[in-house]
Amino acid sequence: FQRLGLAKAMLLKGMQLLKERGMESANLGTSGSNIAMQKTAESVGFRMEHKTLWFEKEVNQTGWKQQGCNIWLTLGMELV
Repeated sequence: FQRLGLAKAMLLKGMQLLKERGMESANLGTSGSNIAMQKTAESVGFRMEHKTLWFEKEVNQTGWKQQGCNIWLTLGMELV
């Protein structure tokens, strides 16, 4: 069900419902590697507010095993 516009439709409907209930702004979080969601959010008016970067390591029986770096983006918009 990818690339059918479902995420965009759900975002637009959700924002409409929030606005009808008096909300003035909305925030959305997504993984830094989820480029499709970032582009979808930007296409309906969200803009990046901040980026969170964290590192993690896992301990196993043979010692440390590096897992890598993760990025989390927060996008926000005014509901006008």
